[in-house]
Amino acid sequence: MSTESQSRAFDVERCIELHNQLVQIGWEGSGQNFEDAEMQTWWEMYGTDCDEQDLTPRLIPEIVEFLKGALQPDPEDTRHDSPYQNFFYYIQGLAIPETILSENFILEGLDEEPPRYVLLYHVTDLKSHPCGILFDQQTEKARTVFSITIDDTIVPEEDRPWMPLQTILGQYLEMIELGKVITAPGDDSDDEVDEDLRDEETVKMERKPWTLQSHSKKILDRTLTAYQNLLRTIEERLPNHSRDSPPSSPPRKRQRGEQEPITEAKDNEFGEAVSALISSNQVSESSFVVKFLQQLTHPTRPELKFIAPGLRLPTPESLSDQPFQNIDFHASRYYNPILLFPTNSHETTFPDRNQNPFRDPYDKDRTSFPSGVWISESILEGGDFDDACRLLLPRHVIGREGKETEHHAKSTDGFILEDSDGEGLAAGLYQTSCNPFIPRHEVELFRVLEHWVQMVQSGRWEVGAEGVSGGIEKWKEADESDDGSELYQLDLAW
Repeated sequence: MSTESQSRAFDVERCIELHNQLVQIGWEGSGQNFEDAEMQTWWEMYGTDCDEQDLTPRLIPEIVEFLKGALQPDPEDTRHDSPYQNFFYYIQGLAIPETILSENFILEGLDEEPPRYVLLYHVTDLKSHPCGILFDQQTEKARTVFSITIDDTIVPEEDRPWMPLQTILGQYLEMIELGKVITAPGDDSDDEVDEDLRDEETVKMERKPWTLQSHSKKILDRTLTAYQNLLRTIEERLPNHSRDSPPSSPPRKRQRGEQEPITEAKDNEFGEAVSALISSNQVSESSFVVKFLQQLTHPTRPELKFIAPGLRLPTPESLSDQPFQNIDFHASRYYNPILLFPTNSHETTFPDRNQNPFRDPYDKDRTSFPSGVWISESILEGGDFDDACRLLLPRHVIGREGKETEHHAKSTDGFILEDSDGEGLAAGLYQTSCNPFIPRHEVELFRVLEHWVQMVQSGRWEVGAEGVSGGIEKWKEADESDDGSELYQLDLAW
């Protein structure tokens, strides 16, 4: 994303290319032949209306150029009973002349000439009073607004990030490439779809022809690869490492005679602990966390215990001692949050319930939670991010007190993490405060693991006898200086 965002604000040709690519993927994914489609550009369809309604002079030339190249299916082919109804899972389609400069969607700037904002796309009905992708005709950047009345961020309106339109459209294509958003393929499709997710009896979030998966096989594989790379990177730096030591490898692929980090009995214990998560109704067997734990790499060095500063690898004992094991997910709206990488008995407190990242019933009657990396609770009905995670850091360790204390830790999208504004560093690291692409959600595990690989490879995190050293106190670096803050920021993505 960084390359796109550093390019010129509005690359019209690139935006036309990306837009038309999304149209083609959706159209063919709905089972229709794109070459046989009777499509026009938006301007061919509505240009005369724009001229007659005096809209054309109020649009900057670059917007007109974009609309003259952006393909648009016939409205009759996008009706509620049509296989193709939406441009993308989150985006219904390009605005029409009646809405592109409508005060029903644009709340300010219409009295300027040309108007400051135009409504370029409508979003789908994921929230009440849906809005769309707003385009700033002065800065030539865009932002996705999902509801006029419902806000999922505390970030002030004037501080929210605007992105080049090509960056937003490119992020949507990446979601398709990773299988997070898929079209409903027919029986003859070669599309790679997670059959467990397709056949599960839960209702998927669908906006025809698109479906949002809780996770995909590609996302699972990317996460497993990142985890394996992290273990290998740490093992290569452990004291007395032998270059002839076998690389970390998934348990299911180990060969006879290969050095194993745990005994066969311990390996069975790990598998039993994962099975217990299912049998105790904490999560579903088709959930991301179960698949990840069933397939993850075990280290080849038994002394390796810390995968990040102060954060331990999962063990049969830690998996069997889950904080919410007494909650049956059938009695909740969510699969239970699972503590994946625990600390050494540290706790994170949230005195103010508004700052507590855990949702009901997990925040009921408790303000303190074990520190570490959690796989977040995810909605049962699907369409959520069940590979999302949160890092809880103990306040008494990473806290920097005093009224004059200057905080530097930032969210992924660049906002200072202060307790007065939300979860602070205790739970806000790696998260977004305001997502400019899709509705706000917690960060995917693969992004965190890939970042950790970079931290070890670069030497920012040192490796000692038991793995990554520095202890939980190491995370203070994220808040002590601007340079430290940058080291702990992820690239902004969907």
